[in-house]
Amino acid sequence: MLASDFKREVGQAMEKFKMFQELFGARVHLVYINTPGAFESSTNLKQKLEHAAQKYGLQNYTINVYNDTVEEDGILHFAQEVRADLIMMATHGRTGFAHLLSGSIAEDLVNHTQIPVLTLQLK
Repeated sequence: MLASDFKREVGQAMEKFKMFQELFGARVHLVYINTPGAFESSTNLKQKLEHAAQKYGLQNYTINVYNDTVEEDGILHFAQEVRADLIMMATHGRTGFAHLLSGSIAEDLVNHTQIPVLTLQLK
C-alpha cells in the first residue's frame, strides 16, 4: 500500500514506488487518510488519487480514502484491513528542531507495526 497526501512532491518518489510494485507484481492500494483536522470530501480525494495514478502511469491499483482520527492510526488500520505486505510512503526526512515540531509519521509507524515500512525521502 502507498499512503500519501498525493501532493506534487510525491512525484519525486513515485518511480521508485512503481519499481517495487513491478518487481513483485503487486497490486498497490493508494490510500489517503482523511482526518478531522484536514478533512476533505471523499469525492474530491478520490479524484485527486485517480489523477495521481494516471499522471504517474500506475497499473494494477486501487483508490482508497480512509477516515480516522490521526494519520498513523489510519495507515495502520487500513494496512490491517487490506492485509498489506508492505507500507510505502514518502518522507521529508526532517531532523533536529523541525523533527521535534512536526514529528514523523513514518517513524511512528515503524515503531508500531510488524508490517515492513518502505520510506523514500523527498528532496
